[in-house]
Amino acid sequence: MTRPDLYSVWGNTMMPCILAGDEKQLPPAVMTLDEKDSQGNAINRPGRDARISPLEFFMGLGMPVYRLRTQLRMARGLFDLSKIELDAHRVGRDLESFAFVRYPELNAAPTGSLQPIFIHCENSHCHIDPITKSKSNKDQVIVALDFILDFVSSTSGRVDPSQIAIITPYTANVDVIKSVQKDPK
Repeated sequence: MTRPDLYSVWGNTMMPCILAGDEKQLPPAVMTLDEKDSQGNAINRPGRDARISPLEFFMGLGMPVYRLRTQLRMARGLFDLSKIELDAHRVGRDLESFAFVRYPELNAAPTGSLQPIFIHCENSHCHIDPITKSKSNKDQVIVALDFILDFVSSTSGRVDPSQIAIITPYTANVDVIKSVQKDPK
């Protein structure tokens, strides 16, 4: 919910409003928060509104907040079905095994933790859109998609490609991913 959304609910007179959330949750990563164009104008003018949630905003105003101290939504066996369906993180274990074979110099993650894998893409070029400052890198996208394709192929059908999500903070990179995916390989 953005501040303008909040104001449309709030209006010019105070109305009852219930907000729920976790005030300790980390704020979103806004990559273009302090970037400016060639004339010194902010690229992302409403970016500062994302620094705090509407819940934190009202808490900062001193509005009363009810803190739930008892977890009410949990029940025994609630996650049994997902545990069966996810097969105890089989995709993650398969991915880790594949990465160790492909990159033998890779160190194992500490027990009980999930760690990212960074793949070095030598001589890749990062394009920065001069207007939006959104970044894209076709070379990195190709390396990542080839890695995913090789991983899925190596699992002999155990891993369904629909179980894999590609996440990027830049819209321009999303466009590059879509264009590379359209290219038959």
